Amino acid sequence: MIDSMLTRRSLFIVLSGLPVVLLGILPERIARAEDSQILQLERVISIDKVGDGQVSLVATAPTEEMYQEGKESFAKEMDGKMTVLLRRLGAGHHWAEMDDVDGQLNDDRRELTLTYNHRGIARALKGDRWRILFESDADVDVVSSSDRELVFTTLETSELGLSRLVIKIQLPEGATEARYKQNPPSIDYRLPVVADVPNARTSVDFELESKPSIMSSLAKSHSLDVFPYFWTAKQVFRNTGATTVSDYRVRFRINGYSSWSPWKKSPRVVPGATVVDAFFPILDIDKVAAATGSRPVALEMEMEYRDPDGTLVQESDTRRLELLARNDVTYSSMTLDEAHDFYDNFDYGGMIAASFVTAKDPVIQQFAGAIAQSVGGTGAAFTDAEAIKFVAAIHQFLATNNIAYQSPPGLLVDGQVRQHVKYGRDVLRNRAGTCIDLAILYASACKAVGLRPFIVMVPGHCFMAVRLPSGTRLPVETTMMKEGQFIEAVKAGEAQLVKAEKGPVIITDIYAMRDEGVWPLDLPKMSDTFLKDKGYKITPLNIPENNDEKRPESPNAAVAGKWIYQGRVSGIDMQLAVILQLDGNYAGYARMAFQNGRVQEVNDQGTYRLDGNVMVAVSNTGETFRRAYEVKDGKLHVTYNELNATIGFQRVEE
Repeated sequence: MIDSMLTRRSLFIVLSGLPVVLLGILPERIARAEDSQILQLERVISIDKVGDGQVSLVATAPTEEMYQEGKESFAKEMDGKMTVLLRRLGAGHHWAEMDDVDGQLNDDRRELTLTYNHRGIARALKGDRWRILFESDADVDVVSSSDRELVFTTLETSELGLSRLVIKIQLPEGATEARYKQNPPSIDYRLPVVADVPNARTSVDFELESKPSIMSSLAKSHSLDVFPYFWTAKQVFRNTGATTVSDYRVRFRINGYSSWSPWKKSPRVVPGATVVDAFFPILDIDKVAAATGSRPVALEMEMEYRDPDGTLVQESDTRRLELLARNDVTYSSMTLDEAHDFYDNFDYGGMIAASFVTAKDPVIQQFAGAIAQSVGGTGAAFTDAEAIKFVAAIHQFLATNNIAYQSPPGLLVDGQVRQHVKYGRDVLRNRAGTCIDLAILYASACKAVGLRPFIVMVPGHCFMAVRLPSGTRLPVETTMMKEGQFIEAVKAGEAQLVKAEKGPVIITDIYAMRDEGVWPLDLPKMSDTFLKDKGYKITPLNIPENNDEKRPESPNAAVAGKWIYQGRVSGIDMQLAVILQLDGNYAGYARMAFQNGRVQEVNDQGTYRLDGNVMVAVSNTGETFRRAYEVKDGKLHVTYNELNATIGFQRVEE
């Protein structure tokens, strides 16, 4: 399988972008305006005759200043460890088998080269056919192909901006008929079969690996292979002999909590080849949700293969896992000894935060309704002023009803830190919560009325931010819950966000995580009059009339952000991307493939301003462009008169 660095991610977790490292900051950091540039990356994957791949990734910093920042960051924040760098790129946590990680910096070229071996990228099919599987959501364009080399390109986004990634797949000598297929995304090719050593004995080695626990709170997400670091178990099968084994297959289950997975198959495993298969269980959601406490469960594996003489060999193995109660989480896939820093210790943090936001929970619906009632029932999702009033009313409700902040309890189990995390309903039931509990309650209520919430994690703390209808963000320090203190809570949130820009920080976009498939459990039904039963009081909102004046909106707020379009316009296949910043700077990239086969790419930067319904852009080349625009239905519609077309750009995460 091609590792996760081939895919495009728009999340604030595990973003695969080498520009992040080169620029001296880490993947989850919020971008600064001066960091937004389009970068070029190249990854070369050389496949050998047994299906292993030698990977070389090369990235060049666009400026000497950025290169030096990145070099300093690599030395200080990663201790110069290439394995840590590999994790930062989203591959080191992949379930694939990787080894011999190495790398070097070239000061003259402002270049970083990272190399490693990826075992079992290609697997043998029947006859002389082989297949390389991409990730299921891979989004790549074929640039060129031949019998032995295929070249792809894809546009990646990160908080820093945009990068164009070129991937070269080099097949072994003797390979022919290489073809890229879209369903499933894969490369098929032919390679002559090498005869086995006569009378050689069959020799194989296999190993079942598993995580120590699975989280009930993420029961709906454990089946998601789009998060390759979230695997539950994997089987590594190696043919260590000199003869081919056939009809290899393996399957897994969690006894009592999941059915057997479909068989993962490999018709042939040639001498020296490695086959790796991961398990992402489809759990019995109702049964998991009903579990009131943590409990041991059995992970089971069954596999079989045939010797050259046709003898069927069957093997099985079992591992003990712990199924955690729905409020218990472990933030990391690594132990404290294995983890290098904050990002390692919280690599599950974004998924966990998203899984606890329960906007459709009837209790949260009651809560959001009560908050809306206190501000007159106006639409929080339509204007910044009404959105701010809604968030302020959450603050006032918690303050007047004496919701308390409590210190987070922690527990060290098998070298991993566990924590009891509350759903929003639990905070309301207990009238207390930790920083993450309170951020979850705020985010749940905001999402319930159509606002876009974010949960921000920094070392030792967590708070909430929400995107206002204009596109700007309102951060709130959710542990400040005294009456009349909302403005101070916003100021504290803004200060936290400014500090977070320097890293480390993980920002979780709840909507983006929903798009990726991270959903909360369906919680048990509670009273339709829950708030009344608990004695909660609802009072009209009382904040200073000039509160809005404290947050003047930029004239560019409606369009500020990162926007992408991919499609066909006037017979031209286009990839377009632009970053419009609040301060009036922009960066853009265009790739146009014409019907005659010509491909043109353009990188551009400059400034822009809004003049009514016209966007006036001045490129650094001195050219000026005037284009009609409109923000509608979540898209930025821009009219290109030269194409006689209006293009709708989709917003991606900032």
